[in-house]
This record gives sequence, structure tokens and C-alpha cells, in this order.
Amino acid sequence: SSAYHNTSGIRNIAIGSNSLFFNQTGNYNTAVGTSSMEGASGQNHHNNSSLGYHSLKNITTGQNNSCIGFRSGFSNTTGFRNQYFGYQSGYYGTTGRSNIAIGYNSQQGVSGSTTGNYNVSLGENTLSSLTSGGNNFVVGSNAGLSLTSGEYNIILGALSGDALTSTSNTVIIGRASGSAINSTNANGSVLIGSYAGNALTSASNTVAIGMDAMAEHTTGDFNTVVGSSAMSLSLIHI
Repeated sequence: SSAYHNTSGIRNIAIGSNSLFFNQTGNYNTAVGTSSMEGASGQNHHNNSSLGYHSLKNITTGQNNSCIGFRSGFSNTTGFRNQYFGYQSGYYGTTGRSNIAIGYNSQQGVSGSTTGNYNVSLGENTLSSLTSGGNNFVVGSNAGLSLTSGEYNIILGALSGDALTSTSNTVIIGRASGSAINSTNANGSVLIGSYAGNALTSASNTVAIGMDAMAEHTTGDFNTVVGSSAMSLSLIHI
């Protein structure tokens, strides 16, 4: 039953039960796996590649998507130029464009709410709660895992920025750096170093550079500190 409804589509490859099932006139699609790119009645799509059980299953008119992994890109309908690689990566993304997600549950999203564009995530659970956020660059297991609508963030390191939701324009680099930030009042903060700004929740336009820098502060705007354990008195070893 692969490519069951195909009428005039050309250069398509369909391998697996119900793969490319509803596509009639779409061209240059490659679908491998049960219900891979199954689609919807009366809808056609072009230039997509999917490999894995239910990968790109609900596509309607989306184009130029590549999905590899169990249910990767599962909810994508009209989204285009997305690259999802990994178990349920991009699972709830529906209309987003030009996203790249690599890793288990990377950019998995939230049911009925994930439309973000131009996001790049690498690592298990990276950006796994994404909804409308866009232009985020996230690398590291569980980094940015709670981010929903935040934009233009750079988050690098395991567990870094893992409590951010709507915060934007931050640079957070280092293991568990900025891991307590949960407010838009932290917009524009720069935290570099393992555990830098580890306890900050709502400090805006703050710069902390160095391992454990400002690791004990919870609030306080427009601070700039540089050095290991700077402004973290109980962590300084004399």
C-alpha cells in the first residue's frame, strides 16, 4: 500500500506500509518506513526525505524537509526546509521553517503549539519544549530544554539555560551556566563558564565570565564580573 494514491507524481521512492500513501502528484519524495510521509487526503508535497516509523507522517504541502528517526517530524504539515535527525526530533513542529534538530527529542515541541523558525539544536532534549521561539542556537544535552518562546539565544553546554522559557538575546556558555534563569527580566545576559550565573533568575544585561562567576546571585541588573568565582564569596578558596 505504499504510494497507494499516486497518479502522476514522478521520481518518488516509497518503501514500507502506507508510506507516501496519500500523495497523488507530488514529486521527488523518498519515504522509508511504516506510514513514513503518509500525508493527508488530497494533499501533495515535493522534495522531502523521511526514514523511520511515522517520520513526516502528517505532511500536507511541506517541501524540502529531511527527517531520520522514529516519528521525526511527525506533526509537520506545511513546514519546509527542516532537518530533523533523531528519535521524535521535531515531533510537534507543524509549520516551522529552516529548523535543524539533531538528537533524541531535540525540538520535540508541544502539541498544537510548535511553529518556531530558524532554530538549531544538537543534543538530547535540546529545545524539547519549543513553541514559537526562533533563531536559537543550542548545543549540549538538556540545554535550553524548557525554552518555549525565547528568541536569539546562544546556549552551549550540558544543562545550560535549562530553565529558560521566554528569555531572549542571551549568551550562555558552559556546563549548567544560567540554569536557573526563568524570566524575561534576564534578557540580554551573557554568562560564560561552568556554573556561571548558576543561581540567577531574573538579572538583566548581566555579564559574568569565569567558572562559578556570580554563581550565588539570584537577581541584580547591569552587573559585570570577570574571574573564577567572582562575586561568589562562599566559593572562593583562600
